[in-house]
Amino acid sequence: MNPVIQDLRDILGGNENLIKLFKKCNFLSNSVMENLVSNVALLNNEYGVDINVLRKGLAQRPAAFMRTSGFFRNVLIRVEEELGIPRNSGMFLYGIYLLASSSKKSIESKCQTLRSFGWTEYDVSELMRRNPNCILTSIQTMRRKLGFLMTELGYKPDYLATHSALFTYSLEKRIVPRRRVLLVLKKKGLLDYNFYSAITKTETQFLKTLIEPFEEDVPGLLQLYQKSKGCSKVEASTR
Repeated sequence: MNPVIQDLRDILGGNENLIKLFKKCNFLSNSVMENLVSNVALLNNEYGVDINVLRKGLAQRPAAFMRTSGFFRNVLIRVEEELGIPRNSGMFLYGIYLLASSSKKSIESKCQTLRSFGWTEYDVSELMRRNPNCILTSIQTMRRKLGFLMTELGYKPDYLATHSALFTYSLEKRIVPRRRVLLVLKKKGLLDYNFYSAITKTETQFLKTLIEPFEEDVPGLLQLYQKSKGCSKVEASTR
């Protein structure tokens, strides 16, 4: 067996994950595999990132680990120095994904989009530090979410910067349908529940906590929720 493939198999923890990687990437040249092995070793040995965390990262975004060693080292430095994310943070890999896959121009365009909605430099930096994944979304999606969260719901930049999970959920499939359920419960005087807590619940938790206990009081609540998930249309400002 090719020594590089053997090293890669060891990193991934077996043939099954190796096959998945090959299927996901279609074609891996020897040099690209060498980059991947070298970069994973750097993260594991010098930065102390657990190998199991790295395996999950490889399954999510393998391309981020395939850059040349020099480029990759520079990305790691920038994650800590520019984004302010320490290597022991759970967001460190997400910082790598962002800087390894996005140009400075692209990142700046998204930061400018945030500023156009009244975000300060501190707010923007805080969002990227807490969840760089938010900057990986498209500008169009970012504008729609900002328009809904800020204009429709009235959230301020400093709140959104520290509750970044709101940016990671789909408007149509999660945020809007769950909000409709909360509005119905509040209107009927049954419950006035914290919106952020409702959004961050798993689907099972949401159903057990905010749907099932009220189905007798609000017939059709589950159907309303399911229908909203299937046909939600969000009108939001796209400045």
